[in-house]
Amino acid sequence: MNSNITNLEKDAACAPPQGALLDMDGFLLDSMPLWQQLDRELLEEYGIYSQAAMDELSASGTIESAAAVFIRRGATCSMEALSENIHRRLTQKYAHELPLLPGAEEFVKTLAGHGVHLALLTATPRHLAVAAMRRLGLETAFELIVGGAEKHDPQTFVETAEQLGCAVADTIVYDDSAWACEVAAQAGFKTRMNWEWP
Repeated sequence: MNSNITNLEKDAACAPPQGALLDMDGFLLDSMPLWQQLDRELLEEYGIYSQAAMDELSASGTIESAAAVFIRRGATCSMEALSENIHRRLTQKYAHELPLLPGAEEFVKTLAGHGVHLALLTATPRHLAVAAMRRLGLETAFELIVGGAEKHDPQTFVETAEQLGCAVADTIVYDDSAWACEVAAQAGFKTRMNWEWP
């Protein structure tokens, strides 16, 4: 992921946005390989592995919707047991292991240093996001951390901006997912899939 951080500092004419909604997994946190590995391990563990199932899981969005994929695919256990199994494995990774992507810390601190109101908006459960940001020293940079976000709904982005006290037209959504950016754009947000100033 490329960053324009140096250019941001030099270009005084480049006004910062009022607010920014930042994705976590795959944008700030180097966690996407973990999700792919976990998906495969769990599908194999429950005897329902296929590429189609992998593809469906990658688009599921939340742990609960992922658990529903397992049930539809024939996993012989309850939604509660599946969710608990996934949560247990993820807690160790987010609370103790997963690193930031190179340049992510500098980008967040640059935005905060320009007075931009920041929210972390992630489909990952909030307690995992808080644990990761706290361990990595970025928790206090965010005025708001929203976990379990349903990013298929444009209103999710609107409500998060409202909680920040920021206008949609002056808030940027940063997300590595093209579909999430498309949903946010439908609600009137500027969007970026990389670390660039508008």
